[in-house]
Amino acid sequence: MTIKVPAEISAFRPSAPRNLWAARTIGIIFIAFMASCTDNTPRPAITINPEVRLASGAPRVSANIVPNQFAVREVILEFGRRPGNSNAVEIIYNSTPSSYGLPPHFTGGAALPTTAPFTVSFDLTAPPSNAFQPGEIIDYQFKVTHLDANNNALFFWSERKSYQVQAAAPPPPPPPPPPPSCQSVLSLVSKAPGGAAGASAAVISRNGAFIAFVTGAALDPNDTNNVDDIYRLEVATGAVSRVTGLASVTNDRGGNQPSISDDGRFIAFTSASNFDPNDTNNAADVYRRDMNSNNAAAFARVSGLASVANDLGGNQPSISGNGQFVAFTSKSNFDPNDTNNADDVYRRDMNNTNAAAAFARVSGLASVANDRGGNQPSISDDGGLVVFISASNFDPNDTNGAADAYSRHMCP
Repeated sequence: MTIKVPAEISAFRPSAPRNLWAARTIGIIFIAFMASCTDNTPRPAITINPEVRLASGAPRVSANIVPNQFAVREVILEFGRRPGNSNAVEIIYNSTPSSYGLPPHFTGGAALPTTAPFTVSFDLTAPPSNAFQPGEIIDYQFKVTHLDANNNALFFWSERKSYQVQAAAPPPPPPPPPPPSCQSVLSLVSKAPGGAAGASAAVISRNGAFIAFVTGAALDPNDTNNVDDIYRLEVATGAVSRVTGLASVTNDRGGNQPSISDDGRFIAFTSASNFDPNDTNNAADVYRRDMNSNNAAAFARVSGLASVANDLGGNQPSISGNGQFVAFTSKSNFDPNDTNNADDVYRRDMNNTNAAAAFARVSGLASVANDRGGNQPSISDDGGLVVFISASNFDPNDTNGAADAYSRHMCP
C-alpha cells in the first residue's frame, strides 16, 4: 500500500502518547516522501462548499468530489475544535462509523467505489460534552481514498477550512392569533312602538355609518302626518332622525325615494311637502336635505326653477357621493329644447348659483328625432356619469323599439 500524507495531518491526531505519536508521524512522513518519488498518480479534485451551518449545535458541511481516472473508495471527514480558540486542533469527530461510535447523518454521495463526480454532505451530531458554542473556531477537512492502477489505496487531504460558529438563529415568533371570526348580526333598523308600519326603500351610505329608509311609523314624536316619512339611522349609536320633517311646514306630506351621499350628510328624496315657499306646483318635488342643519335652509328644492312655467315637479332622485349633484326625472322643461312632453332625466349641480345653468338634460340630444325622454337615473360617485332608461334611439343601431339603458358622460 502506498500512502501520501502531508505534514499538517499531525495536527489532527491526539497528543498522547507523544513519543509513540512522534515516531509514527516520522515514519508516515518518510513513507510519504518515498512514495512521492515513485508515484505520479493524479490527485482527485476536492472542493469544499462554503456550507457550514449551526443547527441545534450541529454543523453541516459538504464537498464536491471529482475523481481522477481511478475509483474513489472512501470519504472521511475530520472535524475539530480549537480549545480556547487557539491554533491547536482537537479531533472530536470522524465520519467513519467506527470513530466515537457516532456515525453522522449522511446525505448525497454515491455508491462507492466510483469514478463519477459526486457531492457528499454531513450533518454532524456532536457528543453532548463537546457541543459547539457560538464564537468557537472549528477546523475541518476531507480525506478521500481511492485505488490506483495496482489496486493500492491512496488517500489525499483536502484544503483545511475554518469556521467560527455563529449563534443559532432564534426561532421565528409564533404567528399572530387569527382575527376574531366575523359574526353575522341582524339588526332591526326601523324600530317602532309596537312594531307597527314596517319600512321600505332602505339605502346605506358608502361609509356604512348611516341608513336612510321609508316608514309609516312615527319614530319622531313630532311625526303626526300619518303618512310615509324618510328617517336616517346612525348605525353606531342607533339614533334616528326624521329627514322629511320641518316644524314650519304646514302641509306635512312626508316623503319617499331616498338617496344618500357617501358620508350620509346629504339625502335626496321626493316629497309633496312645500319645504321651499316657492314650491306652489302641488306636485311631488325632489329635495336635498343637509342633515347637519335642522332649519328651513337645510332643504333645497332640486326640481324647482322660477323661470320654468310648467313646473311639474320631479322624482326618482340619485345623489352623487359628495352630495353636489342630483340626477332626477321630471316633465318640467328645464331645457328650452325639451319639447317632447315626456319625462326626462336631468342633473342638477347644487353648487352652481346660476339657476338655469345648474340644470343639464341627460336624456336629450338634438339629433335624435324620436325624443322620448328617460327615467330611472343612477349617478356615479363624482357625478360625471349618469345611467338611465330611455326608449329614444340615441344609438342608430338601437332598432329594437323598446326602452334601453344608456350612460351619459356629463361635462363639468
